[in-house]
Amino acid sequence: MKNFYLVLIALLVVIEVNAQKKGVSIDWSTGYAIPFGNYAANAIASDSIGEGDRKDYTLSLTKTRKKTLAFNLDVAYSLGKLGMGLSIGRFHHKTDDVAYELDFAHNFTGGGVRGTYYGIGPEYGFSLGKLSVTGTSRLGLMSLNVDDMAIFYKSAKQQKNIELFSSHLAKEAGSSVWYSSLGIKLSYPVFRNVFLFVKSDYLTALGLGVGVQETYFPPIDVNRDGEIKDDDVGKFTRDLYRQDKLSFIRPEMWHFNVGVKYFFPLQPRVKNSYSTRSNKTSKTSRVGNPNGQDEGNPPLPTQANDWNSTRSNKTSKTSRVGNPNGQDEGNPPLPTQAQDWNSTRSNKTSKTTRVGNPNGQDEGGKTPGSNNNGN
Repeated sequence: MKNFYLVLIALLVVIEVNAQKKGVSIDWSTGYAIPFGNYAANAIASDSIGEGDRKDYTLSLTKTRKKTLAFNLDVAYSLGKLGMGLSIGRFHHKTDDVAYELDFAHNFTGGGVRGTYYGIGPEYGFSLGKLSVTGTSRLGLMSLNVDDMAIFYKSAKQQKNIELFSSHLAKEAGSSVWYSSLGIKLSYPVFRNVFLFVKSDYLTALGLGVGVQETYFPPIDVNRDGEIKDDDVGKFTRDLYRQDKLSFIRPEMWHFNVGVKYFFPLQPRVKNSYSTRSNKTSKTSRVGNPNGQDEGNPPLPTQANDWNSTRSNKTSKTSRVGNPNGQDEGNPPLPTQAQDWNSTRSNKTSKTTRVGNPNGQDEGGKTPGSNNNGN
C-alpha cells in the first residue's frame, strides 16, 4: 500500500500536465468488486483440546468470498486540475465456499455481505493528449448488512443435518463503519462532452469493522481414523465443546469498473469580454489611428466630428500662409478661407499700387481717378 502511494505521487510530480476544463461531471460505472486480504478468506484456526494422550485438535475452517458486480455513481466539481467529488456505491459479496482442514460431508447457507457507501474527497486530473487521467480519494461512511450463516453436517445414519456453526450480525456493535478509498481513472472522449472510462479503486473499512456473533462446534477426529463420522460428530457437538465469540468483518476490496461520464463545462462570461474589447477599440480610434476607425470599419460619429474640426483648422492655417489660392490641389477652397485670402490679396495689391509703381497703376491698366486724355 505504501508503494502505491509513492508511485502515485511520483506520477503527479514528474508528468507534464495540461490544464483541465472547469465544470461538473457525472460518472456511472459498474464492474467487479474483488475481496482482498482477510475479508476474502476468513479462517478459524485449529486449536487443541484436552491434555496428554487425550489431547485432540480441532479442524480449521476457511470461509471464502468471491467477486461480484458492484455499482458506483460519482459527481465531481472541477476547477481545472483540482476538484471535489462525491461517490455513492453498492456491493454484495457472497460466501463462495466453506472448507474444513479435513474434508467431510457438509453444506452451508447465507454468509453474504451487502454494503452501501457514501464518500467525499479531492480529485486531481491532467491530460495526456486526448486521454484524461484523474486521481481520486474518498473518505466516508459504509453501511453493512451481514446475512445469517449456518454450516451443517450431513448425517448418513440419521438422515438429517446437524448444525456445526451459526452466525448473525451483532446489532449492539453497530452496522456502520468509516471507510477510505484511493483510485485512478482513465477517460477518453467519444462524443461531445461524453467520455468512456476505466477505473480502479482500493477500498477498505477503517477500524475493526462490524461485529458478528458466532456459535461454533469445532470438528474433532475423536476416533483418530482420519475421517469425520456420526460418532465423532455426536461427541464434539456436546455443550462442553461449544464456543461463543464476537468476531469482526472488515470489508477490503479492489474495484475494477468501466463506465460513462458526461461533462457539463462552465462557460466564461462573454459580456465582460466584449465590453473590454469595445473600450480598447475606442481608445485606439481616438489615439492611434488618425481616421478614428479600424481598418474597414466606419469611424464613430464623435470621433469623426473631432477630426474634421481639427482638419478644418489646419486647412485654414495652410490656406492663409502656405497656399496663395487657399486650396488643396484639385479641391475648391472653403468659402471662409477664400474670403480671408482675397482680403489679404486686396490689401497687398493696394499697397503695391501706391508704392511700387510711380504711375500708380498696374501694367496695361489705368490710374485710378484719371482719364486717357490727361497728362
